[in-house]
Amino acid sequence: MLYLLVQSGPDYFAIEALHIVEVIPLVCIEPLAGTPPSQAGFIRYHDTAVAVHDLTKLLAPGQRPPSARMSTRIVMLRHPAHPDPLGLRVDKVAYTLPADPSNFKPVGLGLDHQGFVTGIWMNGPKIIHALDVVRLLEHLASNPSARNRAARPLWITPESKSF
Repeated sequence: MLYLLVQSGPDYFAIEALHIVEVIPLVCIEPLAGTPPSQAGFIRYHDTAVAVHDLTKLLAPGQRPPSARMSTRIVMLRHPAHPDPLGLRVDKVAYTLPADPSNFKPVGLGLDHQGFVTGIWMNGPKIIHALDVVRLLEHLASNPSARNRAARPLWITPESKSF
């Protein structure tokens, strides 16, 4: 199986490539009042408003995410049952990693990062956490303010005017 290895804070996470639509550079994220603390805001992605969540805030709510750097990326993810993508802000995209899922060993009690991490792999000096993207996206989809607000267009076209 192919994974994308990303870094968030000091931790490394493996995301199944199957769920990744695209990796884009950090663009202007528009915050919106009333959204969950993990939600950085919304971006324009192919003329649609897409919610972006910060991986550091999702997995370590009390930890302050590092400031944006040139290496900061947004990983666009898609759930198999939902057509709308969702953005995940990460500090750095390291590389792709071909690995057998059995390399990831079950996570011990207290280390599950809210149930989104399903295992860890000691890969040399790195501890790599397997991120369960489906569970993560289902959690975010269960919060109405965390989704894309029906993925509406960001501007009015002549066909969509209603006045």
